[in-house]
Amino acid sequence: MKWFKFDPNKSLVELPIFWLTVILLFSLSSVIAFIICIRSDLIIDLTYEGFNNFFVYYRFPLTTLALIIPIIALIASNHRSVQTKAQISLNNNQNLFSNYYKHIEEFEKFTSNHLPDKRLSINNKRYCYHILFPKAVTGEYRVSNEIYNLFSETCSKLITKFNYFGGGHPKTQSDTLIEIEISLRTLEEKFQLTWDMGNGKKFVHNRIQINVINGQLRAYINDVIKRLTVVNTLMSFDVNHQSPQSFNSITSVSLNKIPSYDITDSKENVINFNLFEEVKV
Repeated sequence: MKWFKFDPNKSLVELPIFWLTVILLFSLSSVIAFIICIRSDLIIDLTYEGFNNFFVYYRFPLTTLALIIPIIALIASNHRSVQTKAQISLNNNQNLFSNYYKHIEEFEKFTSNHLPDKRLSINNKRYCYHILFPKAVTGEYRVSNEIYNLFSETCSKLITKFNYFGGGHPKTQSDTLIEIEISLRTLEEKFQLTWDMGNGKKFVHNRIQINVINGQLRAYINDVIKRLTVVNTLMSFDVNHQSPQSFNSITSVSLNKIPSYDITDSKENVINFNLFEEVKV
């Protein structure tokens, strides 16, 4: 009820409960004093005995009236507590607000200093930041579980698809390449990332074009590792971030093990082993 609400933005005398207490106790005291007055045979006596008798006869209404002081003191104490709590909350919100924008500022500096590859561009750093840290405005500076899981699952999918070059997949090499690129671009779009593929052999499927340097699988895998590393680096702005096992498996592959093989439209196996055979996907 509004009568009992302690508004921290109001002074004590502006609170309804303050005046409600004063009026109720004063009215009660007055009514009791009036009843005593009309129900008793009292006469005016201005001697010391008269004054002493006055306090005897009107002891109850005077006591009731005196209750105003301790009750108002309790109200004032509670009001100060509410005001203190509101001030602490305001300070916390201001700190959260300040830290929030400082975190964004540091993130933008981080992306400039730690992502120097000229082939990469972040279309919207603020959007990328909010994707990574959706709860930052509340003071939670952790990469969201949704993003972490998306990254981990994408890496796992890429491991599976790259292993198709070792056989066991009915589609052509170029089709497999397109499937890999679709998964990778879906991830990059989430982060507002654009990767300049440069010049190279073109592979086109359903308006999706890939340029692979010299058309070699080794060169494309090297680019994929760089692109995934960019995403993982963005996530590492969270000081508690731990790279997913699937990502570590991709980046640990030895490029020298991959033959200098040109990707074609055939279904022929490019390699005779799984690139990531040591990984449980």
